[in-house]
Amino acid sequence: MPLLRPLIIFSAALLCLASATLAQLNPGHIVGGIQQGAADQEKALEEAMNQQSPKNLDPSTNIPNGWTERKTADGQTVRLYVQHPAIEGSAAPNLPALLVVQEWWGVNDDIQKRTQDFAAKGYYAVAVDLYDGKTTADATEAAALKTALTDAAAQKRLKAGVDFLADLAAKGTVSKARTGVIGWCMGGQQACLLATTDPRIKATVIFYGPLVKDPAELKKIHGPVLGIFGNDDTAPGPADVNAFEKSLKDAKIEVEIHRYDAAGHAFASKSSPDRYKEPQAKDAWDKTWAWLDKNLKQAK
Repeated sequence: MPLLRPLIIFSAALLCLASATLAQLNPGHIVGGIQQGAADQEKALEEAMNQQSPKNLDPSTNIPNGWTERKTADGQTVRLYVQHPAIEGSAAPNLPALLVVQEWWGVNDDIQKRTQDFAAKGYYAVAVDLYDGKTTADATEAAALKTALTDAAAQKRLKAGVDFLADLAAKGTVSKARTGVIGWCMGGQQACLLATTDPRIKATVIFYGPLVKDPAELKKIHGPVLGIFGNDDTAPGPADVNAFEKSLKDAKIEVEIHRYDAAGHAFASKSSPDRYKEPQAKDAWDKTWAWLDKNLKQAK
């Protein structure tokens, strides 16, 4: 018995060696069904790969969800957090697209979750990282990061995000006629600035944040505007919101403004739990989803 097990192992090794030798000498007549088994495995692998990678799909349109990079006009690298619905088949899906602009905390978990929510609703959503990978939950640090970021630097990064979507629009992945921007707090301000300088933005959503006040600049906005504001906010305050709305109407720009009592700055942000107001935030989001569906998803 002690010699039986080594003998069995030695015999199995000889059998494997013989099969390999036969395969080399006469690959068309491999014994014991080895050739057929390999063919079956190869077929199964091919079928699995076809299920994961739709046929005839341009790989440049099927960008994986998550982080990617883009160059600005002057060659700087910008990080983009991409989230989109499943893209299948060879037909161009022509999705509505949203550029997502962060609060002063950075592209944190909350902003990433909002970007994922947009994708779940059928939008090709891209959050532009204005802080080069930095995030914080500390208000003092957030204020310092925001202060260090000039409007020119922020806009350069945001335009790289619009360029990214424009490339996808050229391939039919997203619709250039249904590309919008949404931002909160400092992101609301940057979204408003972008809308006045980039005609590729066709719809703008502003959740509070300092506003563009010059009527001549506001006239440059292409497409409708949705504004969400708290009446207890001071930046912008109610008078600022009224002037903003009047300037847009005077410029013949379609505008929809919603104001909320007992709500201050960042009332719809879960990144600011001490300011967050659940009832007002829920209503604001309900109105935002309906507005986006009308002005982006269903727009022609």
